[in-house]
Formats: sequence, structure tokens, C-alpha cells
Amino acid sequence: MKIKFVRNNAAAIGLAYVKGEVADLKEEEAQAIVEAGFAVLEKVSDLPKDMPHFNKLQKAGIHSLKSLTELLESGELKNQKGLGEKSVEEIEAFLSPE
Repeated sequence: MKIKFVRNNAAAIGLAYVKGEVADLKEEEAQAIVEAGFAVLEKVSDLPKDMPHFNKLQKAGIHSLKSLTELLESGELKNQKGLGEKSVEEIEAFLSPE
């Protein structure tokens, strides 16, 4: 299970990871670290890394092309935090190149 550390003092629980690092650990160990507040589950995304506003999409909790497409079709993507009309236009142009 992949987790991403969100605190620098993981040494307090016997680990040598720092904030921002990702680790692939056994599920039980990963869950304990997440529950202790040292890390969050690493989200797996199938969005292209070169997609416009990739980081904004990730921060908004959009990690799949399916959910992105649903939000685009419903017109709700522009209502997601950090994304507006211009961002949506750039994402649509990326997904449907001429």
C-alpha cells in the first residue's frame, strides 16, 4: 500500500522518511502510520501527467479520467476548488485535440 508522508518527524515512530516522500509498505503498517497522522494514502491517478492543471485536479480529488469526464459532461468541473472556466477550456482542449 502506498502512502505519502505529511510530517517530517517519522523518526518518532522508527522510520527514516521525511515529508513528501512516498513509501510502499505492508497494508497493516501503512494503515497504522496513516492513523497516527504521519502519512496519507497515496492516490493512484490515471490522468496523464502532462494534462493541464494536473496538480489542481489532484488537489480537488479528481484522480481518474472517468470522474474527470463525468464532471466535464455535467458542467461541474468549473465548480471544483481551484478550477475555473479557463482551466476547464484548457483541459477540454487537451482531451479532444483536433
